[in-house]
Amino acid sequence: MRKSLLAAGLLLFATTPLLAEKRPKNHIIDTPYALETWCEDQVIALFRRKKRTVYNWSARTVRELNDLHTSAAFLAGRVHMQASCRIKIGRKAESTQISILKEN
Repeated sequence: MRKSLLAAGLLLFATTPLLAEKRPKNHIIDTPYALETWCEDQVIALFRRKKRTVYNWSARTVRELNDLHTSAAFLAGRVHMQASCRIKIGRKAESTQISILKEN
């Protein structure tokens, strides 16, 4: 019983990020939550391709007239990083502007 729970937990943990990366790029971003999750998924996928792990993701999203803007801070390995994602409300996710900076 214990081994099957552990195996099920590892399977869920291992497949969850892969499912996030499969989200279609043509879905519409119309809420702050949608942008925040899209931004996190894209940044994690980018670092995964570089064989680096993202830790301590912390983000906030604000609405500025017709724009949504997510600012995030996280660790990639032991390096403090910042991400910024911006999109006009109602646009396709593929048009998101994403920038990633290393903190000084």
